[in-house]
Amino acid sequence: MKKIITLIAALLCLSLCLASCGRETAGADAYKLYKDAEQKTNALEKYAAEVDLELAVDFGNQSSYSMTSITKMCADIPASRFLQEFAYSTPDEDEYTVTLYHENGVTYYNDGSDRYKYAESDAAAMNSASSVAAFDFSEETLKAASTEVAEDSSAVITVKANADEFGGLCRSYLAVIEQLTALTYDFTISDVDTSVRIDADGFLRGVRLDFSATFDFLGSAATAVVSADINYTDVSGNASPAAPEGYLEYPDYDPNASTGSDTSDDEFLSDADAAAIDAAFALYNRADDGTYVRVDNYNELYSQACAEYGKDTIDSIVYMIEVFGALNAQG
Repeated sequence: MKKIITLIAALLCLSLCLASCGRETAGADAYKLYKDAEQKTNALEKYAAEVDLELAVDFGNQSSYSMTSITKMCADIPASRFLQEFAYSTPDEDEYTVTLYHENGVTYYNDGSDRYKYAESDAAAMNSASSVAAFDFSEETLKAASTEVAEDSSAVITVKANADEFGGLCRSYLAVIEQLTALTYDFTISDVDTSVRIDADGFLRGVRLDFSATFDFLGSAATAVVSADINYTDVSGNASPAAPEGYLEYPDYDPNASTGSDTSDDEFLSDADAAAIDAAFALYNRADDGTYVRVDNYNELYSQACAEYGKDTIDSIVYMIEVFGALNAQG
């Protein structure tokens, strides 16, 4: 669940083109402009940002799926405080929201109905939050870019990206398609465009990624279109995460603890809930780098879990594992 911002930003890491409304400069200047902005933005100890994601899928068999999500993030690194609010919606579902608030080694979770708190490595959580601008544009990549300074002295770098360079990062956004269908695909990534916006004060203020993908869905030619837009909404150094109301009273949750046969108002999980979570995590192996990798017999275990605990329940857990796990893995 760490570093959605870094992840989406990382997606943009390979190609750019700088276009604004003023005078053009050479690619070498674009590289220096970017590296200076990256260094300045990475040095922020307080910030706020927002990531907007749109996914549209045409399965090629008269069925389709679309999703929009908004992730808001606010961090105060010296105070070890970090707030993340995630919301997504589809045409056929109500909006789903999750709030994660981290303070001094404790993470507080609230999805509107369930609440709990659990211990988490403070250093790991805040390290993730501090690496917001972790792009890795090379000088070679920016060589073909040109820079134009707009009337407000901001600059925009824009480049047609190499699909091979962005392939792994783009596929992390496509994981939800595999989660929805319980199948794996050989995605072909294309039409990758990226842009970076730098404000007049030299901060990295916005990054956008757009791409398309094609894949075979049960013999039908399917397509997906993805747009990810990240904006730093506060680089003043005064951003302050707001703790959720009543967060100190959230019940404790230990995912490794066994639950009793009886439940009470003081218990967060019923036996069935805990078992469903265990079943969902059994679908993955976690690598040393934090990546969640599907087990070899994923499809079989997924079908069994859905049959026992309900597809909606398993899908909701798997969604969080794959989306947040994928983002965390890139961090």
